Amino acid sequence: MNLINRINFDYGEDSFENFRRRQYDLIPNFIELCIDFISKQNNNYLNIKGLDFDEKICYKDLYYSELNTLMCSIEDLDDEDKEKLFFKCYIPKLIHDNYFYLNGNFYVPTVYLLDKPIVVKKKSILISTLFNSLTFNFERNVVTFTGVNIPIHLFVLLLVYHDESIGNDFINFFNFVKNNINKKFKLKEESEENIITYFSKNLNCDTNTNSIIKRFDNLMFDEYTQFLYNQCYQMNEINLITVVRKMIDITLNNQNISFVDLKHKRLVFIELLLQPILKKVAIIAGQTARGFKVDQLKMNLFDIIKNFNTFLKSNYLYDTGNLYSCLLQHKVSMLNPASERGPREISSIHESHFSKICPVTVSSQEPGKTVSIVPGTKVDLIGQIL
Repeated sequence: MNLINRINFDYGEDSFENFRRRQYDLIPNFIELCIDFISKQNNNYLNIKGLDFDEKICYKDLYYSELNTLMCSIEDLDDEDKEKLFFKCYIPKLIHDNYFYLNGNFYVPTVYLLDKPIVVKKKSILISTLFNSLTFNFERNVVTFTGVNIPIHLFVLLLVYHDESIGNDFINFFNFVKNNINKKFKLKEESEENIITYFSKNLNCDTNTNSIIKRFDNLMFDEYTQFLYNQCYQMNEINLITVVRKMIDITLNNQNISFVDLKHKRLVFIELLLQPILKKVAIIAGQTARGFKVDQLKMNLFDIIKNFNTFLKSNYLYDTGNLYSCLLQHKVSMLNPASERGPREISSIHESHFSKICPVTVSSQEPGKTVSIVPGTKVDLIGQIL
């Protein structure tokens, strides 16, 4: 179940031309990661018995589509000698490493250039993982995690009380955060007992700090994300406390990080393609963390296909504006998903774009909306442009 060992991560470089195919071939490994993530929330109760990802269906009727079948079976929880289907779905087949063929149409999947896992904004900080995210909203003074809004002072104090290295000097760290991150960061004192009671009541955790922190860590940090944080931020120990402290360090010492600089971004493809599955996995993981043993991931066979056709006007999985996009094998978007406008700075070519992004495709009308990666641009396995 070790994704990192199974896919044999190398730290070398590869051409961007191979990025889509290389990520697409990792789909079975990411499904194993999903099962492992759900299982670890409740004493590793799931065991994979079979995983099949192959070309099983090709419609050549009125609507032409080429699909692969993805199917996973697990050990039956009531009888270890039996198998049970955990989930099954159809995934568009990647043809010639460049496009999908659905309903008689060719879709060129967009490769996104996103900020690394820690995104620092003026009024908020987003810490993202494969399945969940944690948002610090300084304007509203809340931390949002797994759909729950937590008062920001309680969350910070939770980390302070838990950190044994601080000892009795936790007030200094508390004031350090309050004085340096944001002037409107309204922190107030609470007893450790009040904090434990709050989290135990609202998040169904055991009544001790270690259990609360462990639940946060389990729901945040899967194996792939830990590897990602280590590569992007050189963090050896990946847990909630170290990542939040890294976020504080970035906030305080790197105020002028340019979100246009490619050095602070990475390419993604597989996370967007598998988004419907990842969202359902996050929900199930939350249920298993509360003590349930879910033995089936219920989803429509065509959930991922539907994801392609839901947002026809603003879909970030493929380009609908350029009819010749199938000719551009090096398509990339600088926009975050759900964003409407590209950052203004992209209209001026940043020095980190030289030899990597084609300046002809940087539009002055909608800067950054669609650009093309220069053929031969080198990236590593997690999409960092080298």
